[in-house]
Amino acid sequence: DGDECIDYEGPAIMSGSDPHFQCHEWGHMSRWGEDVQWHAWGCGLTLFRESRAFWEFGYHPDCGGDCADRPAYDRLVIRTSKTPVKEEKCPLNERFSYILDYQDDRQSDDIPDEVWDIKHGFATGNAFYIGEEALNAMNFSSAELCAVSSSDCSMHCQEITEANLGHCSCSEASGLNTPLKRLIGALAGLCDGDECIDDEGPAIMNGSDQHFQCHEYGHMSRWGEDVQWHAWGCGLTLFRESRAFWEFGYHPDCGGDCADRPAYDRLVIRTSKTPVKEEKCPLNERFSYILDYQDDRQSDDIPDEVWDIKHGFATGNAFYIGEEALNAMNFS
Repeated sequence: DGDECIDYEGPAIMSGSDPHFQCHEWGHMSRWGEDVQWHAWGCGLTLFRESRAFWEFGYHPDCGGDCADRPAYDRLVIRTSKTPVKEEKCPLNERFSYILDYQDDRQSDDIPDEVWDIKHGFATGNAFYIGEEALNAMNFSSAELCAVSSSDCSMHCQEITEANLGHCSCSEASGLNTPLKRLIGALAGLCDGDECIDDEGPAIMNGSDQHFQCHEYGHMSRWGEDVQWHAWGCGLTLFRESRAFWEFGYHPDCGGDCADRPAYDRLVIRTSKTPVKEEKCPLNERFSYILDYQDDRQSDDIPDEVWDIKHGFATGNAFYIGEEALNAMNFS
């Protein structure tokens, strides 16, 4: 805000020699208006956090016809080339929006040990959780909790709805805005102690489902002070602080009780994508996207408050991954 980001020497991305970022050859970062976050001086591209009649990104609206011969830019994207990674053996299904994906590599620590590092979202090489702000911005009434075996890509999913979620929540999940989302926060690893033990359910741990546990007890438990949650009956278990890099799977103290089950080592929570208008300008899959602000001039797409941007957000037309996920990335 204010004059914090006015820089008469650059940055070079606003160079006056680039006729796309501005329409004259002045070429530095400015503001031009108290309601502007940044502006490429020379009637250039401008970001308004608090929209002017839903105008949030594009050539400054006070420029008149100065930029009439330029493309009508209305979308801001920041991206980085993807770091080469091992080929995805069990790729995600694009029909779903993914809230959480924890792939437990038994040779590495994949999930943060501290609640705070999970709460607002994170991304490591093998795991991610979108975090409280982005989850609160989503609108859904059911989700799927899935266990995946990376050895053969076998997957088993249970639907979670408002009707079958039980009473599992905790103080660290209290900022989530529906009971279903608070359960998802608990399943992401936000709860400690006995906050999330629920002898009445949730039904996703039902004893009749022989994938989530190996006996017919069927409720959420802990089985160990280092466990975030456990499906009672030698079942699937999440450790935030790993046991020798064991973070998700059937409880390691079960011995051979689950030997006839798939070797689940990946936890996924997903929801069906809300039908949206077809993407006219699809993103290039060769890049990892940090920010994508599509400015629909009929709606408020970008949060007005700094705090609502800082830790990440997702609306129908815009997203930013947030401080924690951005810090977890490695690029130059």
